[in-house]
Amino acid sequence: MTIDQLKHEIHTAIDRRGPEILALADDLWHHPETGFREKRTSRVVREKLTALGLPIHEYALTGFRADLDTGREGPVCALLGELDALLNPNHPDADPETGAVHACGHNTHIAAMTAAAMGLCDSGAAAHLCGKIAFLGCPAEESIELDYRSELLASGQIPATSGKASMILEGAFDDVDAAVMLHVGGHRAMDSNGVVLKCVTFRGLSCHAASPENGTNAADAIELARHALALLRERYSRESMVRIHGIITHAGEAVNILPGSASMEYMLRANRVELLTDLSHRFDLAMRGAALATGCKLELRTLPGAQPMHNDPELYRLCCNAFDSLHPGNDFVKEIYMSPGSTDMGDVSCVLPALHGEVPGVAGTSHGADFRIVDPECACLESAKVLTSIAVDLLYGNGDTGRQFARRKREEHISVEQYRKLREKLAGSGGEKEEGNE
Repeated sequence: MTIDQLKHEIHTAIDRRGPEILALADDLWHHPETGFREKRTSRVVREKLTALGLPIHEYALTGFRADLDTGREGPVCALLGELDALLNPNHPDADPETGAVHACGHNTHIAAMTAAAMGLCDSGAAAHLCGKIAFLGCPAEESIELDYRSELLASGQIPATSGKASMILEGAFDDVDAAVMLHVGGHRAMDSNGVVLKCVTFRGLSCHAASPENGTNAADAIELARHALALLRERYSRESMVRIHGIITHAGEAVNILPGSASMEYMLRANRVELLTDLSHRFDLAMRGAALATGCKLELRTLPGAQPMHNDPELYRLCCNAFDSLHPGNDFVKEIYMSPGSTDMGDVSCVLPALHGEVPGVAGTSHGADFRIVDPECACLESAKVLTSIAVDLLYGNGDTGRQFARRKREEHISVEQYRKLREKLAGSGGEKEEGNE
């Protein structure tokens, strides 16, 4: 069977499963779960993969890996899907109790990955391939609920606050030579910023607000710290990708009591590790200065969120070719563009060749209240066909193309141990739970 005939057989098998896959995506849309809470989502998808005869190995609390082993020595290609929802209680389809909603389309990502597994298994594609195809369900891509994740981190339930970073550190990618995930969005692939997360608490002394001389107002430290950060932006005026943004999570309980504690969460983004490290350091200086000026104590925790994403151009070329074969004359953008956002797929791109591509199928604002899936067939089924086409390109016959990626992984990417040290450097000398007092 030629490679084109094999792809056609797989795509036909995906189409036969179309109603089941679209029903899965819709079911997950109506049952959103945030990061490291995706118990139902993970169970539903794992049941479908188990029904295909694929063995399941669990990672990162709610994540998993299922392998299709061809029985022949060769490269390992990973196809990824994301499990988690985000928080936007203003979305009309948000869970009324939790505020969770799939306003980034992750329900279609994991559905597409499942569809790819079905198409490859149903078609008997393994007989014409070598190596393995690993299907990875990845939790907690969205950098939210930091207090909850910090508790999981402190108790040893996860090694990092994001899903893919946790799976890397737990060994899920050790033998993988190339990894591909398609995000619903446009006709392109996106490099993106790295991100560091900051949890800040100022502690003062509560007192009656009518007698402020008897206390220390922790909210004053918040005000001063945020002003310092506003001025800090000037330093990075030539760095168009730098982003500094955050929220006040707590600043008192009653208007007639001076707040004895006040807290913030911030995200710092930059497109280079050295720039991100510098930004993190200067953020810390601003926090310490605000604490010193107001007489507060400072508790500061730094959490590496994601590394800068660097798409592999050869993987993207295979992606574009796959989409071109499905839709000749399409408007798929062939150049990789730069996004100021972040994704923990960037962590994967540190340790092996990786692709974070996009396919159409949505409307509205990403993460916004108007976000919706308008073309589920493209978001789920077409995406699955592109994923499987890339896997076949890598593993067909003796897997010569995949072996080139395996070589490049060894020569061009850092080891997991080097990656671990990189995270520790970003977090500071105290690791992922750095705390200080002023």
